[in-house]
Amino acid sequence: MPTVHILPTIMHPWFTLLAIAVTEGTIVYTWHFREEPGALALIYLQICRGVWIGILLLAGLSTEHGITLCLVSVFKTANLLSTLFWFRFITQLSESDHVLPAWLLDSIYGTMSVLSVLMLTNAWHGWCLRLVWMPGNTVQLTDGPAYAVFVCGGLAVYLLAIWLCLRWVFGSVGLRRRQASLLLLAGLLSLAGQVMVGHPVSAVREWMPLCILLSNLFLVWVYYRWCLLRVKPLAQQLAVEKMIDGLMVVDEAGYIAEVNPAAIALFADLFPVKGHRFQEAIDAWPELARLDEAEGGFAMEANRNVAGLIRDFRITLTLLQTQARYYLGRIVVFKDITVEKQQQACIVEQERALALLTERERLGRELHDGPSQLWSFLAMQVHAVRLLIERQRYELAVRALDQLQHTVQEAHLELRESIAGLQTDVSGELGLITALEKQLEWYRENCDLHAELIVRCSWRQGMLSPQVEAQALRILQEALSNVRKSARANRIQLRIESEDHRLTFLVEDDGCGFDPLQVAQRIGHHGLHIMRQRAEEIDAQLAIDSQPGNGTRILLCVPLAANENEEATVEGISGREGER
Repeated sequence: MPTVHILPTIMHPWFTLLAIAVTEGTIVYTWHFREEPGALALIYLQICRGVWIGILLLAGLSTEHGITLCLVSVFKTANLLSTLFWFRFITQLSESDHVLPAWLLDSIYGTMSVLSVLMLTNAWHGWCLRLVWMPGNTVQLTDGPAYAVFVCGGLAVYLLAIWLCLRWVFGSVGLRRRQASLLLLAGLLSLAGQVMVGHPVSAVREWMPLCILLSNLFLVWVYYRWCLLRVKPLAQQLAVEKMIDGLMVVDEAGYIAEVNPAAIALFADLFPVKGHRFQEAIDAWPELARLDEAEGGFAMEANRNVAGLIRDFRITLTLLQTQARYYLGRIVVFKDITVEKQQQACIVEQERALALLTERERLGRELHDGPSQLWSFLAMQVHAVRLLIERQRYELAVRALDQLQHTVQEAHLELRESIAGLQTDVSGELGLITALEKQLEWYRENCDLHAELIVRCSWRQGMLSPQVEAQALRILQEALSNVRKSARANRIQLRIESEDHRLTFLVEDDGCGFDPLQVAQRIGHHGLHIMRQRAEEIDAQLAIDSQPGNGTRILLCVPLAANENEEATVEGISGREGER
């Protein structure tokens, strides 16, 4: 029957101890990255290798048959498990888990576990190895009935790992390819060492510890030179160091554990940051006390004097927790938003200037449509009265003066209406509703009109954006003004409803009506055009329904604000209505 020869390594004890020391060093180093893919598998692999080499040293010192057989069983089990963990390490690091079907992976792990248990219990049943004798310093064993399965299983898994490593080498580029190539070389050296253990030539077996040592040295070199498990941490560290924003890590005890250069520069004039308590930062910058009071994620804005300049900061606090929800501290990020604030202020000023210019242009068109033509008419009327008086046609002159007086009174009323409209704004708790009520009250008091407001939706502050509210008010004011000036109506009704994520405003009167097409074609009348232009600017829809003798209906549909993108609940008539 075939035999297995174990060469006691007592011939090279220091070399074997060096190989074990290098193995343990890789375990300690890799433990710092245990959360990275493949790290735990590599730790278990190195543990098995250390046990494997250590058993070789102990086997050479043992003279008891039973102890030697147990040591050999542990040696073989460590060898098999190192193969399994090497396979797991390669699959995780090369992201090849999806290449192999799940049933195959489960079969591999299950079979290797059964074979490991079978080898560890070999002293009880002898199915794997049987001790024959110990001539001199060589242990000679015979194969049991299950040993072939044990060897074939381990070899198959190792060859599968080599194939995955080759696939990784040819399927990657750059740094990943160099890493994969070095890992492939380390795996081949380890495989060579395992083959040398059972070689019948003693001179060949003596090279086994060297192969394992070289394999471990390759892994260590890959760690430090190519950052096998440190690419992501190094990238994160570099990004933190180069980031413009200040970053501070506060541990669970309230001490500042880590800071990046930007945070050091921010607090340079206050106190030396790292290693001190966060309370010192609060004492130096009292506004940070709000962060210390926050129980979860929190964001705030604050400013302070930095190098003689007032700087604005957006400060964000995030809890530092593990996947198991263990609290480890807090991360505080300081983002300098001074330039952003200045740019926002400039944009606001530009928008205000543009709004003033736009409103000035509209007022110019309205003045051209109203007062400018009025003064021309008054000048013509005064000149006509003067001619009538010069010709001693006093009766006609009196009639002209009466008409002139009526025109002046109408102009005065229109001027008061314009002033009242310009003074009405959408500020206050109810905003647009309050403004419309005031406008209708003015018509009831000054124009002998029955004006009522009906609100058929639950009005909430913020349903419309400020710009939309302001433009909607101006459109409705223009509609009401047209009713007073041209409709000869006795009753005005303004209804507000909500439907299809929009608010609808309906202005309805019982006046004489008009033909919208004819009015739109008249030169010098800009009222309807201005209303349509305002509606387009706020993405609203304006519809005018009127016929001579049948009154007028003006419908304005306005979109709700983004944070109110739902229909207002119909609650019946909730507004104030009727003449007060």
